[in-house]
Amino acid sequence: RKDKDPQELFKQVRKVLDSCQILPESISKIASIDLKAEEAAICQLADCWNVPFVTFSADVLLEMPGDY
Repeated sequence: RKDKDPQELFKQVRKVLDSCQILPESISKIASIDLKAEEAAICQLADCWNVPFVTFSADVLLEMPGDY
């Protein structure tokens, strides 16, 4: 959601990682749709984890396999 509280995002991401037994240190990048490129919470998470935050256009994402 737009303008998400950074601490809330951190908690939610950590909860998902914990449930999947994934260590935050194993994350090599954060990716999203280009509409989220300036989202402060996501940018802060990437900075905190010292990983790049990359974005893709909707057209590129629609070309990816999978159900979304």
